[in-house]
Amino acid sequence: MGNIFNTLITQPLLNLSIFLYSIMPGWDFGLAIIAITVVIRAVLWPLSAKSLHSQKALKALQPEIDKIKKRNKNNPQALQKAMTELYKEKEISPFSSCLPTLLQFPILIGLYWVFVKFKDPAFIQVADTSKSFIAQLYPWVKSFPTVKSVIVADGSLHTSFLGIVNLAKPNIILAIIAGAVQFLQTKLMTPNTAQDPTQKMMANMVYIFPLVTILISLSLPAALPLYWTASTGIAAYQQWLIMNKEVTLLEHLRLKKPKS
Repeated sequence: MGNIFNTLITQPLLNLSIFLYSIMPGWDFGLAIIAITVVIRAVLWPLSAKSLHSQKALKALQPEIDKIKKRNKNNPQALQKAMTELYKEKEISPFSSCLPTLLQFPILIGLYWVFVKFKDPAFIQVADTSKSFIAQLYPWVKSFPTVKSVIVADGSLHTSFLGIVNLAKPNIILAIIAGAVQFLQTKLMTPNTAQDPTQKMMANMVYIFPLVTILISLSLPAALPLYWTASTGIAAYQQWLIMNKEVTLLEHLRLKKPKS
């Protein structure tokens, strides 16, 4: 199972990391991580957009959902049937919002193993040995001129960000920044009102998620919280774009539509 995960997830991410590293100004590993984040979020963008549209639709259905719950509060089977029929009628899947998050887990685990490898001095040495990163590069990746330049360079890969932060080691500043960005994104997702237990639980998550993010980040290579910060920031922008800007745009178009 480990070999399959390495072949399908970890090794492709490592090759992408080295390629992006090779084209970054000054061979900055931090800029390469941000570039990786942009690539991954771009690939997941359609799924994330679909998930957010589903969340919008569920939010619009909330009054109807509340009515169904009230009518069937003493009959769980009838409640389940009515909810299923409502989702089918409106062509909404309440579980579609989970897919982008589930897809990110193997990517995050794969990146973790990639970044952990960069802690090993032997792994980042620019030498074609069995212990070096070069042994795990695809032949066609090695053939890129920029990657060839990295391979023939003396010394080792630079695991720093802007020449200041060593991304192979934990960093308290990046951990706090990751928690702060997580707080903003969770706050954006949380309803303004907290009338039922589910909404109250989501309101509590505004503070729990960022705290957990900081605590976990303090024990990981700083490359992970940097990735998480960039990924969460992009996700927050996408959510703002879909939940707010698209609504404004559609309303503007509706008002401009000539009356028949």
